Amino acid sequence: MLGALSWWNDLIAKHKVHPPGATPGPAVSTAFISGNASMMMLSTGSLTYVRDNAKFPYKVAFIPRNVRNAVPIGGASLIIPAGLEADKQKAAWTLIKWMTSPEKSGWWSRATGYFAPNMAAYKTPEMLDFLGKNPDAKTAVDQLEVAKPWFATYKTVPVRKTLEDEVMLVLNGKKQPKDALAAAQKAADELLKPYNAETALKLP
Repeated sequence: MLGALSWWNDLIAKHKVHPPGATPGPAVSTAFISGNASMMMLSTGSLTYVRDNAKFPYKVAFIPRNVRNAVPIGGASLIIPAGLEADKQKAAWTLIKWMTSPEKSGWWSRATGYFAPNMAAYKTPEMLDFLGKNPDAKTAVDQLEVAKPWFATYKTVPVRKTLEDEVMLVLNGKKQPKDALAAAQKAADELLKPYNAETALKLP
């Protein structure tokens, strides 16, 4: 983590090739399409927008690497709440199966740029034809080979927020990476105290 954040900080402070702070997703794609950014790292959900609006040739690549390739996976979930009546559970499950079918998830992928959650979608004639014409859409799927599990722990959101806040201080030039990560770890340790106290091995 220290190596990654230090490199990110160097892009801003040392090499001057990255704007300070964080840039909202829509502004990133706008800067790229308008020619004010030569490279961007953004959700695959922006790919169709870029494809439809870029007036120049472009390529899609894996996330930049140093020691090894890796990529986080984001997204949401389809959930059936507990306690529903049986008929509502059945109806919800019918809807989820329809939404995640190869045909529908493939259509959703082509319409947005997100990769399809059902890998069988990539074997349908429509998707094979689409990928033949738009090979840029295949990069995210290929990159799944090096994907890492979603970050999750006790109080995931507050713990992650401590890290995000410290990273923002680095990106805005207000803190050095090593100090920021130490502060994030300290804050996370405090949040995790109740869990650790409850689950730690009790020695006699």
